[in-house]
Amino acid sequence: MNKFTIIHTYYNDRTLLETQIERWKVYNTPIKIILIDDGSQEVPAEEVFRGVTFSDNIDLSVYKVTKDIGFNSHGCRNLGAMLADTEWLLFLDIDYTLQPSELHRLQKEELDPLKLYEINARYKGRGDPYVALNQFVISKKLFVESEGYDESWVPFHYGDREFLGRLADISEKVNLEWVNLTCRRGGRKGIIDDTAIIPVYDDEKMVFYTRKFDPDTIERVPSRINFPWKKVF
Repeated sequence: MNKFTIIHTYYNDRTLLETQIERWKVYNTPIKIILIDDGSQEVPAEEVFRGVTFSDNIDLSVYKVTKDIGFNSHGCRNLGAMLADTEWLLFLDIDYTLQPSELHRLQKEELDPLKLYEINARYKGRGDPYVALNQFVISKKLFVESEGYDESWVPFHYGDREFLGRLADISEKVNLEWVNLTCRRGGRKGIIDDTAIIPVYDDEKMVFYTRKFDPDTIERVPSRINFPWKKVF
């Protein structure tokens, strides 16, 4: 059986985390979960977990970036991959949930550690499926070989495409057609605002405000996990 770690990042969204917690509670197969709070100031993850208990199936670890540096989710994913001690990693944004039956099949499916497995999703469980960008299954071996996400692009929404592009050069991409995640929030539109030191999110309007991205002016950072963090529990 494949041993997985599900890696989630979280930022100031109690409702989505509570929804995710309720999904974990119905998982009927052993699973490791790493959740990394990307510097939440308004609603820290540890506050949401207060009083929550899980069955013995759930091996949960929670970590926190101790400074809100702004859209560091890809750095958080690097941290999660470093901390995971399983062969397989399942990266999911906090607004995507996975059915227990599909998790169980992933654990039993024959997977190739040299391939990247992309996953389909449906918005709120309805409509036609689409390939969920940045939600995927990967072996830790392949993630390490790829050198992970380039943290030069913090705080811009660019690192996922750059990372997946590098993976395409060293691995074959396979679509797990039988996996259908449920997307519970949907994409937010970026609006250029050069006064925004870090991205500012408005989920009521489904937009985020960010500085203009110009890769030629970004100072490249060759290292990974360039931020302070701590274990919560």
